Amino acid sequence: MTLEEELRTTLRDRAAVPAPQPELWATVAAAVHRDRRRRRVVAVGAVVAVIAAGAAAPVLRHQRTDPRPAVPATTTTSAAPGWPTPVFPLRPTWMPPGLDTYPFVAQMGPNRRLEYRNADGSVLATEVGPLQADWETEAERVYTARVHGRDAEVHVAQTYDGADAGERFAGVRWRLADGRWVSVLSWGERSDADVLRFARGLAGGHIAAREPVPYTLPFVPAGLVPQTWSDTVLCLAPPRIAAAERRPDGLCFDLTDDAGFDPASATESWTVDGRRVAYEPDAAGLVVEWGGDSQITVNWDPRQIRLRHDEVVRLAAGIRPARR
Repeated sequence: MTLEEELRTTLRDRAAVPAPQPELWATVAAAVHRDRRRRRVVAVGAVVAVIAAGAAAPVLRHQRTDPRPAVPATTTTSAAPGWPTPVFPLRPTWMPPGLDTYPFVAQMGPNRRLEYRNADGSVLATEVGPLQADWETEAERVYTARVHGRDAEVHVAQTYDGADAGERFAGVRWRLADGRWVSVLSWGERSDADVLRFARGLAGGHIAAREPVPYTLPFVPAGLVPQTWSDTVLCLAPPRIAAAERRPDGLCFDLTDDAGFDPASATESWTVDGRRVAYEPDAAGLVVEWGGDSQITVNWDPRQIRLRHDEVVRLAAGIRPARR
């Protein structure tokens, strides 16, 4: 699957954990295959009060009757710092035929991932770091091979969910002498021999991401650093989490084009420049309408990250996708 599919699946699963008022925070789950199709992320349920567009300041309608517990203030920086873009620490010396030549580089906690995506849905991804990457597809056959003088585990399946005729899964994973794990995963017409040849051709060098950080933010909570960085997903977390967790964690932003936004019963809503905003404090979730069917979905773990109400309002007003 593509990196975006894996990240969205994790974000959806995390946000689906029941909140104190789960009926107000509904998940929009697409009935699609895990391996090939895009995931829909959590969207706020409908907002009770409709706020007129063009108000000079956001107007909030509260449906809660219980007092909101006091939340410690969050110290913030005034703007997003100049984070360095992710760098993949190896460079392939052999490429299977038919791959797009421009790869995408992403951060997954302490790991770095290099991913080639074709328009036909074919994916070739390699990941390096201290944490083992997931296989992502169940193997029908497992065997051992040698890669760069190290024992490597090879997984093969003749098909996978969403595969077209002739497409298969192949993956290889081994450990470098310095303790880092390397994996190469392929979904498409490539064979396990192709994947092994690609793996054996990984050599010294580096490939830096060309994409900017996917969002511009009005502020960054103090003490948070990038934990996940892809073309549409950004998560910020304390350094200890960014160094220990490869799945999205912390304060996460995602842009989706296919999750319906029906703000009719969230606890609070308002508009910013004509865009509807829905906020569910108990679920620590925010959705900002961006245009058409697009929304920016924001969620966080309030046990790790505390945002004051005025900071949530400021975040909704100032967040922007970098490439839209």
